[in-house]
Amino acid sequence: MNKQSLKIFAVFLFLIGITALFLLRMRAPSLGNPGVKVGNAPLYGEKSNVVATTSVLLPEKVPGFVLDNPLRTPISQMELSVLPPDTIFGRKRYVADDGSLFNVQINAILMGTDRASIHPPQFCITGQGWQITGTELTDIPIKKPLPYNLKAMKMNTAIGVRTRDGNAAELHGIFIYWFVADRFLTPSRGERMWLMARELLTQGKLDRWAYIAYFSTCAPGQENATFERLRSFIADTVPEFQTTTGSPDRVSAQTADTFRTGTRLENIF
Repeated sequence: MNKQSLKIFAVFLFLIGITALFLLRMRAPSLGNPGVKVGNAPLYGEKSNVVATTSVLLPEKVPGFVLDNPLRTPISQMELSVLPPDTIFGRKRYVADDGSLFNVQINAILMGTDRASIHPPQFCITGQGWQITGTELTDIPIKKPLPYNLKAMKMNTAIGVRTRDGNAAELHGIFIYWFVADRFLTPSRGERMWLMARELLTQGKLDRWAYIAYFSTCAPGQENATFERLRSFIADTVPEFQTTTGSPDRVSAQTADTFRTGTRLENIF
């Protein structure tokens, strides 16, 4: 056997070893820690029945806001049917106590051993009848427990509604989301999947990713004011339940390159 043949044979054995290691770690990976707080708190379904006793521990009290009745923000039967059974949810709606119509709903979906728990947010938005009218990367300054910029995706949305007198009207909304795991934060689904694959291959660990979303509705023309108020609400509430933090001005190389080169956003998700 000549040197060239030996090299080819060595590469072949190396690839076999890497494949075997990958398959072994895929079969029995260790499960990572979540990047959010989880504990005993009931969640309700569409029939006002308790559908889970464990949930992501979203804040019970936020200054300037009243917590809405949890029966008005149920976990839908479709979510319970479609998502894996070890998915953990968090959902609360907060209403401003200043007499304005400003309100915010927080949704959290935490995966267990099945990666199918986390899916593109765009599917949920459009599936509920909303149109996505704009998408952009945004920064949300977080002050606690240390100052950092939370990178998130912001979507402007719109939906047709009927007023009380039966006239057609349009309702707008601001939807902000990101993904978090122990030690990782990213607004990009593509980066989340890459990080998950990297940790699985190199560490034999399946990270428990969570999808975090904030949603607030508004009248047409009030998008900027609603966004600024929503950013402030996020800055106040994220430290209450999210255990993973970023470093100042943190943005991954992949995310930065994606937006610097002008890649279309729909190609990321």
